[in-house]
Amino acid sequence: EAVEAQQCTPLHLAAANGHTDVAKLLLEKSANAEAVEAQQWTSLHYAAANGHTDVAKLLLEMGANAEAVEAQQCTPLHLAARNGRTDVAKLLLEKGANAEAATATQKLPLHYAA
Repeated sequence: EAVEAQQCTPLHLAAANGHTDVAKLLLEKSANAEAVEAQQWTSLHYAAANGHTDVAKLLLEMGANAEAVEAQQCTPLHLAARNGRTDVAKLLLEKGANAEAATATQKLPLHYAA
């Protein structure tokens, strides 16, 4: 998979920008939904942080890990909560994301949502 300076794959970029059709095509062509970039973000982290519910749903349907942690131990749910992405947060919780997961600084998703 091609990567750029931040070590993002095309799937990371599609997820970050809400390009569901592109993400679907990449996944159909065997893109790795669990690939991580320099800060250990997966494509699901990007979709969650940016509020792209359709991309997040697609990634989860294709087996993306809702519990993936990045460099600071944030899960996609932490990022959705921090950025006020309630639709993505709800989806992640419905798909079994752990609302009690703590970051490296012991913050729960609820701390970010407050």
